[in-house]
Amino acid sequence: MGGAGGAKAYGAVVLIRVMYSGMHIMSKIALDQGMNPFVFVFYRHTTAALVLIPIAFALERQKTKPVTLKIAGKMFVHALYGVTACGVLFNLGLNYASATSSSALYNVQPVVTFILAVIIGMESMKLKKLHGNLKVAGILCCVAGVTVLAFYEGPMFRSFNHHRLFQHGSSNSSSGSGTYSKNQWVFGIFLMTLSNILAGLWTVLQGH
Repeated sequence: MGGAGGAKAYGAVVLIRVMYSGMHIMSKIALDQGMNPFVFVFYRHTTAALVLIPIAFALERQKTKPVTLKIAGKMFVHALYGVTACGVLFNLGLNYASATSSSALYNVQPVVTFILAVIIGMESMKLKKLHGNLKVAGILCCVAGVTVLAFYEGPMFRSFNHHRLFQHGSSNSSSGSGTYSKNQWVFGIFLMTLSNILAGLWTVLQGH
């Protein structure tokens, strides 16, 4: 992929990553302020549906094929584990960990997707070839970076943003104090890892 089209594609990817990072931060703020993770996921999906349904109806109405009962059933199952369950697990995990951890773990999703695609047979990883070794090196570097960001808490930095919205949540929030026990942190990472596995499986199975 090269030229102007390639530059636009890479620019779009960077923009998407920035948007996801902002989403993780704002989601963490909402959860720290006492928002229930299940209610938060419901609001998020409902808002997305209200925005996207009119757009899809206006732009794609003439292009789509009739939705049969079989296709509707497949859409329901994929949405159930790949969107709803994935979102609920991720926000439950975010409730026990930090926005940095969630953003870091989200970046390992391509690795999870690739591994699942190899297991299913949609991708190949030829270790005797240069491109196969490069894939392995990329996976190891990605996992190593994500592990450091997710599990190493490190020293606290003084925030340059003192707006009350970005201060720690109420004291009755389970993670609003900004500190987490080791068990809470590990549980949060575990839930977000499960969410990534479901998201990777959702991406792979939609190919069929």
